[in-house]
This record gives sequence, C-alpha cells and structure tokens, in this order.
Amino acid sequence: MRHPATPRLAVLLLPAVALLALASCGDERLDPYNAASCERLLDDAANVDVYDWLKAPAPVPRRPGKMAVDDALALAHQFEARGAERMLAVGSREVLEPGSKSPYFYSTGFVLRLPDDPVKRLQIFRLYAEQVRTNGFNPRADTGQKALLIPWTQDELIADD
Repeated sequence: MRHPATPRLAVLLLPAVALLALASCGDERLDPYNAASCERLLDDAANVDVYDWLKAPAPVPRRPGKMAVDDALALAHQFEARGAERMLAVGSREVLEPGSKSPYFYSTGFVLRLPDDPVKRLQIFRLYAEQVRTNGFNPRADTGQKALLIPWTQDELIADD
C-alpha cells in the first residue's frame, strides 16, 4: 500500500535537490578535490590576484584563514618560485564578528594555474602536499589537472573522509 503523500513529497524535494547541485562555489565550501571546480575558480571574476588581495591597504584588514598575512605571502611566493602561474585568492568575503565594530576580509585559500613543465609541477605538488597535510587533508595526485586549490587553513573546505 502506497502512502498518498510520498509522490507529493518527491515532487517538492526534486527542485530543492536540483538547486543544491547548481549552487556556485562562492556560496559553498570549496572542494579542493574537484578539478573542474578548481579550474572554474581561475575564471571567476570575484577572485583576485593573491598578492593584491593580501597586500590590500587598510582600513579593512585581511585574514587568510587562520594564517598571518606575512605567512600567507611567504607561502604564495614559495609556489610562485616553483613555477605556479596565475594565483588568485578565493572564498573572499567581508566578516563582522558579533560584538566587533571592525570588519575584516577573509579568504579560504588560493587557486593556482599549474605549469605544463613536469619538473615544476612536481615541485609544486610537493609543496602542495606539505600544505594540505598540515591542514588535515590528503593531497591530490598530479593527474594532469590545470589548477590546484591551496587552503590557507582547513576552515570551510570539504575534508576528505
């Protein structure tokens, strides 16, 4: 015997599920394991050059995850020195904590375009593995993807289970 509310419930839930699947990365936690998602971040106009984002003048300070700005700059320079191309701060938003009068800009991490040179890619993936392991993730393998998402810290990223 079929419950009469079941088909109605399914009809109501299908559009909601479809909307969740279409939501943009800007409104969700970022998934560092999805190659297509990482590549789209390189073309997202909301993402800006990582150095421009980190060095933006006051009055609104920058917070790259839980890292100090100087540490985040050093990390970006390390990736650049290994051959990373086009690095963009991602997940940036203004935050005003309860009880505070001063907002700050927060970023989840940065996405970088990987070079074609296999030696440079290897150097980048080694540094990437150190960074993501520090943040509690397993690193992705080099499968020929064009982009990598580098978390500043593990905040708001989808952890691998």
